[in-house]
Amino acid sequence: MKDGIYLTTTIDANTGIHQVECIILSAIALHSRRTEKSSHTVLRLRMKLPFVPANLMLAMFIMKAEEALMGIETAVTASSPDELGFLGSSDIGGSEYEGTQLFVRPTEKRGRSETMSSAGWEPQIFQRLLAAWPILMAENLPRPNINLRPTPRAQCPEKDCGRPTLGKLTLCEHPTVITNWGRYFQKCTAPGCPGFFWHDERTPEDKIPEAVRLHFVYRESVSAMREGLTCGRDKCTRQANPPSSQSPSSQLSSSQPISVVPATVANVTTRTYARPLRDDYVRPLLDDHIRRNESNKKIADDRQAADDLKNRMQVILWNRCGESPVRFNLVNSRPGTLVPSAHTIFMECISHSTSIEVLTRLPSSSRPVEWLMQDVTCPILAPSSSRILMRRPFFKDEDCSGIDEELSYFIVTIPSKTVPHETFPLAYMVDMAKGLDLMGNFHNDDDIRNAFAIHFPTCKYVQSTYYRHRRHFKQAKKLDILQTYINYGHTDEGLWVNLVVELSKLPATISAPALSLPLVEPTSPLHTPLVTLPAADSTPDPPVSSAASVAGDDDDWTIRSVQMEWYEEGPDGLETRSTGKEVSMIYLYRDCMSGSRKTIRQMVGDHPTLGTEMTTFAIKSIHLPGQWWSQSGSARMERCRLLAKKFHLSLATRVGLTKKDFDVLPTYLFTSGDVWCVVAQLWKTGVRYSSGGEAAFNHPQAYDALIAFSHFVFHSTDGVLLHVDFNCIWTLPSQVYVVDCQTHASEHDRDGHNYLGNGGQVALDNFTKSHVCNYLCTSLGLVPF
Repeated sequence: MKDGIYLTTTIDANTGIHQVECIILSAIALHSRRTEKSSHTVLRLRMKLPFVPANLMLAMFIMKAEEALMGIETAVTASSPDELGFLGSSDIGGSEYEGTQLFVRPTEKRGRSETMSSAGWEPQIFQRLLAAWPILMAENLPRPNINLRPTPRAQCPEKDCGRPTLGKLTLCEHPTVITNWGRYFQKCTAPGCPGFFWHDERTPEDKIPEAVRLHFVYRESVSAMREGLTCGRDKCTRQANPPSSQSPSSQLSSSQPISVVPATVANVTTRTYARPLRDDYVRPLLDDHIRRNESNKKIADDRQAADDLKNRMQVILWNRCGESPVRFNLVNSRPGTLVPSAHTIFMECISHSTSIEVLTRLPSSSRPVEWLMQDVTCPILAPSSSRILMRRPFFKDEDCSGIDEELSYFIVTIPSKTVPHETFPLAYMVDMAKGLDLMGNFHNDDDIRNAFAIHFPTCKYVQSTYYRHRRHFKQAKKLDILQTYINYGHTDEGLWVNLVVELSKLPATISAPALSLPLVEPTSPLHTPLVTLPAADSTPDPPVSSAASVAGDDDDWTIRSVQMEWYEEGPDGLETRSTGKEVSMIYLYRDCMSGSRKTIRQMVGDHPTLGTEMTTFAIKSIHLPGQWWSQSGSARMERCRLLAKKFHLSLATRVGLTKKDFDVLPTYLFTSGDVWCVVAQLWKTGVRYSSGGEAAFNHPQAYDALIAFSHFVFHSTDGVLLHVDFNCIWTLPSQVYVVDCQTHASEHDRDGHNYLGNGGQVALDNFTKSHVCNYLCTSLGLVPF
């Protein structure tokens, strides 16, 4: 007998697969426990007729495992050399034949003989063995060739998905269900979608090769073995994979392994665990957790109470003819908007009626009070701390007891011109505080003017003066010095002028809070126009930056007279249009967004073309020198908007999609004299949205539409122009507005050299290589690249 550690067993036709697996594990455990003097292991398998192909395949796997994992020397004994030749010496590294035995000898050192069972296998070694088993067994499996390669499909078959997100066409070679072998399939790539599409019928088992079926049986055997085997190491009662949840026990029946050879199993002793010295060791941590939760809950309750108080409004309802009105204090869940049907106490009072009358116009010398009937589900504009008058339908003013008293809260008394007005601000802080505090919730100029007449009836309203002193009031409130001056009362220390002087002495860094509105600024700067301006002999010089022209004013805002200009499509391309007259607008100096290339501020006023009142615009002042000036962004975005209109028209006529998944905001120019010119767009409040970012997954329809729109622009301009990397604002409930994009153009575009960030033909070629057409591209008939 050759030197080494031997494990000898006999395999015949009655030997089961699980028994052979135990033999393999015994050999690996034996090899892992070898000493330095006995450094090589021999696994001797004696094969007896009749020859069993499955067991021979297992023997072949043992010899391959020797090469890939452990270096165990293997000896297979057969009844004739022909049976050993069936294995193929080319598949076994370092092998040699000796009659009817095949040896693989990695070492030749002396050792000792030992017989062992599977009781002592190492879990780590077992994991490596199971990981290598299917790979080694699948090396010589035949490839399926029973079905022809079909045409790939794009649409997912799942009803809840239905998107064109099926992945690449794949041939099933190692199925989890044996009848799927040789079938072509595609899997949906949409997140969370389990969609599969099988192109072929199930494969009958009689058409599946025997080697494939054997490999499938081995894989199932390995899966069952992972869950059922128990570790046999000393003092271990856990299963190898996954870890057992059993408690320690000295009499664990499952720890006795199945063995086909005589073996000595180590006694399993009771396990011990570390215990804390005190049973209440975790009590301080638990108490701290409870206190922290209570504190967080109190903060949340206080914040909710403050919000409810801020959104509270008073509703006066005449519910019965000739009786006094019913008064409600209601809290709006949506600030600034009251929906009567959302309040249970109100609906119970009107017996769940479906209509109500709301006061919409106050009486004057030329017209009476006006009531408007509406559905209870219709929202009503209602600023915070406001009063709303309602009555039952078809009531008359005579039926509403006390209506004159209620209307007196709204009627503004204009001071007489013959009586001199009192100076605003009032002399003492205590007289100013209450009125300014109550007026802090009003933002509309008409509401402010009416409230000013109520709280300061003897003073003349001057808009700039009021806003300047309201800023002082808010700054004092923020610095927590307001109450100090109120407590001074009508003394010299409580004069309003003393507060203003103290605020002026503060450092510049401690100023009134900056305007913080949820404006979303595009990541890329505004670009140059797509066409030169028509009807002009020469391009005008770029205007001076607006940054210097608006600095130096102590107020937060000023009134500017501006003229609106914009571009429209004409017979010869883009043509300029203007309102022809200047309108007055409020220009806010506070920067909403600021960068090295542009600054974004706000301007509020009436829209000259739409006729809407108090419209807010986002004003973008460009800081770049040379020809990169404001008219460039206006013309380029108008060209993008016109192409978007053609894109949506094509979707409506060819596909039948009438709903727009995105809109390009109109872009205007506001000019004032010869030195002030800015780009203006309608102010939109929402969430930042980029067609190339992760936010695209939150709005897949707009994402697909913008990808198809880029392809449409490239196709419509014959490969000369391309709009990509759209920067948008995603507003509620579900509308996407494009405010900027990146434009690339080839050398054939006459203005391509003016486009900021233009990648030229290189960017166009990269788009044709990387673009993947979606269902909208296909529906529009766009030629794929």
